[in-house]
Amino acid sequence: MKRRTLLAEIASPISPLVSTFSVHGVEVSAQTSTEEYTVQQDIYSFTTFEVSASIACGDLELRATPGWYYFGLGRQDIKVGHKEFDDRYIIKSDDADAARWWLNATLCEALLGTYEPTALNPFRFALRQGRVTLRACAQENGRTLNHAPVPRSETALVAMKAVVQRNVEIADDMARRAAQIGGKACGSVWHADERFQLLFHVAGCDVTIDFPWQVAGHARGGLRTRIRMSIVASADFAIWRKSETWEMPPRSKRVKPQEATFDKLALGDVEDEANEEFRTKDGPWRMFAYASSLPLPTLPAIAEKFGFDWAYVSGSTLALGWERLELEPTLWLVAMRELASLVAVQSSAGPYR
Repeated sequence: MKRRTLLAEIASPISPLVSTFSVHGVEVSAQTSTEEYTVQQDIYSFTTFEVSASIACGDLELRATPGWYYFGLGRQDIKVGHKEFDDRYIIKSDDADAARWWLNATLCEALLGTYEPTALNPFRFALRQGRVTLRACAQENGRTLNHAPVPRSETALVAMKAVVQRNVEIADDMARRAAQIGGKACGSVWHADERFQLLFHVAGCDVTIDFPWQVAGHARGGLRTRIRMSIVASADFAIWRKSETWEMPPRSKRVKPQEATFDKLALGDVEDEANEEFRTKDGPWRMFAYASSLPLPTLPAIAEKFGFDWAYVSGSTLALGWERLELEPTLWLVAMRELASLVAVQSSAGPYR
């Protein structure tokens, strides 16, 4: 049959059935929709079942599709360490390390519960733009039922509850770690943004630890840990390791940030007016600033001491971060105390210029 004839015989889709429910305060949506069309007087129907929720690991993109590659030929298929899950699913992601961390054994088992090897279109798992989706499709012929089994929708609902529970467990674990050093969690479900934070009061300073997937200025998204606090400031700047990439937008066409390279001790403070660059010794750190010297000269040494990968001052916020999930409470506490001491000294000296 010609394509144009087939398309002309597609009927209007039946209105979808949508239901919602809440899991730990997260709204989960379940939708069933059916579309019918005819081919040579036979009526075919496609029924799609989809369950989704707005909860995810930052902007991580992840897909798990039932199947396997007979010949891989360089195509991506991430192994998460769960043998049965790795054998039955093709896993693709834009951040393999984050995918392995988030897809733990419990979540893999829950997703395996949706696996139906003989279904024509079994449930596929997708994580994209902050939304998790499980989607399957069943086909039926008007004269004879399709012999392939229909994916069971209840298994997808159980799996979606496990997805939400995974982020609740992460939040509970981080809250326990914060409580060990006198902190508390703000939020019951973990998010890789400011919706979930750990709050502390250290040496007279209010300090926040969060885990933002995106940081303004940093060119790459990913799992990271950030410590931030308020500071009296009159200039913006950023420092970062050479292995990272940072962008600092100009304030205007004439006022642009200047870039320099320096090591943790020898900081450049002489401006080359001809080239508008810093004469500095080459080292492991880079800097953007609107001044000819680093306003907080001891900050690179502190960053080096605690293994931070970047630091910045923006407006009235001082922030330092690791390009990884740093979950050691003792390291948090020591780093926060040192930063609080730096802020106290800076505040007593007045705003830097």
